[in-house]
Amino acid sequence: MTPCLAEIPGLKNLVDHYGKDQFNFVAMGTDSAEEIQSYISNHPWPFDHVANAGETIFTIFKHRWAYPTTFVVDKHGIIVGAFAGGFHDEKAVEEVFQKISFWLKSN
Repeated sequence: MTPCLAEIPGLKNLVDHYGKDQFNFVAMGTDSAEEIQSYISNHPWPFDHVANAGETIFTIFKHRWAYPTTFVVDKHGIIVGAFAGGFHDEKAVEEVFQKISFWLKSN
């Protein structure tokens, strides 16, 4: 399993733990809308997903990090944390929960 997919349960846990008023997740990927729809038809995905976002990722954000890359943005739109990469197994769930919880509690 790729780290992008392995961390999804951890992101769901964050929404369940903090509530949508405190935490929301938006995925940006290079996949087409059809590819995304095909995936989420078999795997629950309670978040928004921006399809075909390659130009935004590479040109606007000038992103060259590992995938997945997670940015934690506060209620004022300021990036307060970021991390890239991750585990390919259930360790991803705990890692993403701990890292994002740290920044949510700090702000």
